[in-house]
Amino acid sequence: ARPEVKLKETAHKKVSNEVRAGRLPHISTQKCACGNQAANYHHYLGYEPEHHLDVIPMCKKCHTQEHYDLSVPPKIKH
Repeated sequence: ARPEVKLKETAHKKVSNEVRAGRLPHISTQKCACGNQAANYHHYLGYEPEHHLDVIPMCKKCHTQEHYDLSVPPKIKH
């Protein structure tokens, strides 16, 4: 696999492991900033090892939009 694909796969595995261990909530219990049910976690700082767990829950629509328009910062709910 290409290095960037490997980074992405590793980041997704880290998140899955954290969910399985109970240290990160399951996505089914999360809402996107838009209010819709979250579908997955978005690595908003990228897939580098130091950012593997820098994630926010996003619905499919917002996550897709985020990947098409990376010039707009993600909506992080506080």
